[in-house]
Amino acid sequence: VGPEVAAEMVAVTKHLMTRSEEALDAWFRTDGTVKPDVLAELSLAWDTLMRRDGLSQHGAKAMATKLEGLIELSDKQAERALTHFGETAPSDYRIRFAQALALLSLSRDSEAAAILSGLSQGPNADPRFEALLGLTEIRLGKAAEGRDRLRELLEVE
Repeated sequence: VGPEVAAEMVAVTKHLMTRSEEALDAWFRTDGTVKPDVLAELSLAWDTLMRRDGLSQHGAKAMATKLEGLIELSDKQAERALTHFGETAPSDYRIRFAQALALLSLSRDSEAAAILSGLSQGPNADPRFEALLGLTEIRLGKAAEGRDRLRELLEVE
């Protein structure tokens, strides 16, 4: 591959990574949405690049895997989503949150609570982590802890 083509491949890959990150952000944000077909198109683009151009960057595979997991989750295929999230979740709080949602849908509340607890104390803490953790604690029979967590979240200063 000549230098001009190589430069174009890099530019396409960067653009695809930017669009994929925007899709993940839109999925996570409360004011944004991303349609499953957009996730599918991005996932297919990554798959095509990896197969056709021999793109084997870890970031490309990880992004494709994240997108595939979100597609499975949106199709209510929580177990299949978890297989995709396993490798990529530790490095991405948005995917950790998706992993917790998948676990909750499978009634694996203790595992989801552990993830949500870590997320709520992490650098990307979000009130949704605390709220969902409180509700999960209630489901786990820890009603007092769950209610206290929700009360604290709702306190207005």
